[in-house]
Amino acid sequence: GKRILLCHGHTYGVKEGLWEADKEAEEQNLDAFLFGHTHTPLVELRGKTLFMNPGSIGLGYPPSYGVLTLEGEKIDGRIFQLSSKRRFFFR
Repeated sequence: GKRILLCHGHTYGVKEGLWEADKEAEEQNLDAFLFGHTHTPLVELRGKTLFMNPGSIGLGYPPSYGVLTLEGEKIDGRIFQLSSKRRFFFR
């Protein structure tokens, strides 16, 4: 029963700000807007929409990942940092 948009983020210009993402969230009546592209971890409630960027698990950034939890009517997003000694590489 939740409306969630999951995208890379570049199509909404997230590196310049969340204005276009905010507009899309409002137009689509989204509960969550999940995106990447900036590699910067973020969990922020903007209006009724939870915005979440898990960060990056690759090279060049402190490694992090996100977990979205849905329980009944509640939606929760959390970011977890990985030890800098543990790196994951994708080929």
